[in-house]
Amino acid sequence: MQWTNDLPGPTALNLMSNLRSVILSAFAVLLVALIGLAMWMWMATESWFESEAVAVTNSSRFQQVIGLEAESQIPEQLLPAIAATLQQDSSDDYAVSRYSNPSEDVHVAPNESHDFDMSFSSSGIAVNTDSGNFRMRLSAYDGSVVGQPGISAYGSRVEYSYSGIGLTEWYVNGPVGLEQGFTVDSSPDSENRIRLDIALGGTLSAQLISDTTVSLIDDSGAEALRYTGLYVYDNRGIELPALLKLDGKILSLEVDPAGAQYPITIDPFIQKAKLTASDGTANDQFGVSVSVEGDTALVGAWLHDTGGNSLQGAAYIFQRDHGGSGNWGQMAKLTASDGATGDRFGGSVSVNGDTAIVSAHLADVSVNSDQGAAYIFERDQGGVNNWGQVAKLTASDGVSDDSFGRFVSVSGNTAIVGANEHDVSGNSNQGAAYIFE
Repeated sequence: MQWTNDLPGPTALNLMSNLRSVILSAFAVLLVALIGLAMWMWMATESWFESEAVAVTNSSRFQQVIGLEAESQIPEQLLPAIAATLQQDSSDDYAVSRYSNPSEDVHVAPNESHDFDMSFSSSGIAVNTDSGNFRMRLSAYDGSVVGQPGISAYGSRVEYSYSGIGLTEWYVNGPVGLEQGFTVDSSPDSENRIRLDIALGGTLSAQLISDTTVSLIDDSGAEALRYTGLYVYDNRGIELPALLKLDGKILSLEVDPAGAQYPITIDPFIQKAKLTASDGTANDQFGVSVSVEGDTALVGAWLHDTGGNSLQGAAYIFQRDHGGSGNWGQMAKLTASDGATGDRFGGSVSVNGDTAIVSAHLADVSVNSDQGAAYIFERDQGGVNNWGQVAKLTASDGVSDDSFGRFVSVSGNTAIVGANEHDVSGNSNQGAAYIFE
């Protein structure tokens, strides 16, 4: 259809030489030893996980979970320390307190950052959200049923101690979410793997969507929480292969400990479901504008650099059930066909049915600097489920600095675009709105 408007739209030379030679020799020996160790660990790792057909390392996903870019060149040995630092908080917002219960030792804590609260008791842990609850309890370790644990809490940390099996289960409540951990002190009887079985319960349904992530779905089919970021490392900080398996109400965490030095730490997170851009970078301001209609969500990132253009901006389409039932997966990235540096594309967004509108209120139009523009995208344009640009909207009487597109909305075949700095009849920055159909 045609989208038009008819309205205003950082001295001893020998001694130094000998010292240098000693250092170089020691370094060479160390390098050879490290290469040999790495090759041995690689062969051991490959043997167990070859049949599982999964990625050996999960560090990229773990980085995303704790808020780092997946491509960050951060040594994996530092990731646990970074996560621990991020989880620390000096306020009482994440503190665990004891709840008076004569029949059972219970501790409770809120987590406003992720919109849930939780309770800890010897019978397990419960996480409560507005749309349902999720319960879990360690039921077996290496194939053997575990007994009732002792429970202790301090600050934002809760620990479960299991007598006689060399295993501690712990939780840390913080801004990143509810961090669950298992510390394995020594090698279990099994030589080829470590397996922890967790019994699940509650009104939220668990669905395995990858080897490191379980989605927790409410009665409406929406994802309420995620159990994700599974990351396992040994006493040296070296990552170990691990995966999740789901069999009915039993969630299993499996680890290949070949070549590991104990203790081993197993470290996933429970978080509120959230959307992030697949190519997001620092200072994008993803989420500056949002719109949702039915099973489709549109999110603006107006400071995203696109194709070498600084601050051009972008917007992202997410679809419910894309990538798994209840999962909100990224369907498309929207950019303007004629986008340029500084356009701020994505400053305002709106989606309705199969139509989306995205503004670029600092786009230059012809010779008019910062006049502004808006762009219409429709589903299935350029291919099934592709969101293609079908129109560019500008004001018929637009001038420089109008900020046309500072706010936009679409309903059906009608779009409205605001130009809040447009001059009207001599009135500076009076503003105007334009209807397009």
